[in-house]
Amino acid sequence: MSVLDASVVLKWFVAENDSDKAVRLREEYYLGERDIIVPDLLLFEVSNALRYNSGFKVSEIKESIRTLFDMGIEIVTPTYSLLESAISMARKKDYPRITRIFSNYTNLLISSC
Repeated sequence: MSVLDASVVLKWFVAENDSDKAVRLREEYYLGERDIIVPDLLLFEVSNALRYNSGFKVSEIKESIRTLFDMGIEIVTPTYSLLESAISMARKKDYPRITRIFSNYTNLLISSC
């Protein structure tokens, strides 16, 4: 299982460095070789990044976001408990970004199941 952030998912729609690696993750998902989880905030982050990309029309941004829903990837809304733990972990391990801790904490939750 992979917890992806917006910087990876954005590479599915925009050619950037390492887009080939991001696309491979998507292909593995489609082939049933990998499960993907994303935080719900990712949908806003990707929408916003595409909005500021002059190569995308509004209709194309909407289509890109629709694609994410249609893929059936798991979209996780953080609970208070998840955020409480993420905040504690971020402080304890001195992580600069709470969003990065979401990925680490979600992976811990998955491995404990």
